[in-house]
Amino acid sequence: NTGPFIQYTYARIRSVLRKGNAVEIKFHPEAPQSKFEIGNLMTADEKTLIKLFYQYPFILSEAAKNLSPALIANYVYELAKAFNHFYHDHVIVDEKAIDVSVFRLKLADVTSSIIHHSMKLLGIEVPERM
Repeated sequence: NTGPFIQYTYARIRSVLRKGNAVEIKFHPEAPQSKFEIGNLMTADEKTLIKLFYQYPFILSEAAKNLSPALIANYVYELAKAFNHFYHDHVIVDEKAIDVSVFRLKLADVTSSIIHHSMKLLGIEVPERM
């Protein structure tokens, strides 16, 4: 469960987000929902990421209650593993359906935010590039 693996995952995600921006795939969290029927089309890997997102506040709470940063470290490692599996099996930026690309970029963005926050709590920096 190494820090460099998690740092590399973060740098990879940031690269994907830069690429999405370079090809002008734009997304805004406050934008209205598109026609993309998320619930019907999500893959198992996408659902896994979303489930992990929802666990994060609980993990933080438990880590604080138990004075156990290991809970955060284990969680962020699992999140990085899940994202790498997702990245390996799915097209993000070059997906033919723009709505799918936008949705996957949102997943990547949330993942990078959680990794960044988790690692900051652990006192570990994450690089934008590796």
